[in-house]
Amino acid sequence: MTTSRLIEIEMLANANLNTRSAPILLELCAEVRRLQARSSKRAGFVPPDVSEVEAVFAAGRVFRNGSAAAQAAAFCDFYGSKGWVVGRVRMTDWRAAARNWERRAAEKVAPVMPRSSEPRM
Repeated sequence: MTTSRLIEIEMLANANLNTRSAPILLELCAEVRRLQARSSKRAGFVPPDVSEVEAVFAAGRVFRNGSAAAQAAAFCDFYGSKGWVVGRVRMTDWRAAARNWERRAAEKVAPVMPRSSEPRM
């Protein structure tokens, strides 16, 4: 049902509140709006632009000195080549994937400390 038709039905119901069908019509319109809102949330994943990913990377602490643009391009190329699929499931939140990308990059940069500094015998 279109939004204009819903508005028309609501206006008719509000104009004729004394009738028995008006509250039912208003309740049905509210339910249709709830269903439309729920279905629009599930409309699907929209892949980000490189500029959006770059903005997320630039706001983070990992990629400095202009490397945010290069990493954003690498991120989009990597997931774009996989069809924005993680494992066998379509990606739902690219920002979470970008945070994980940053976290893994930070782990690569951080030096790994040996368990003990004593020489082995």
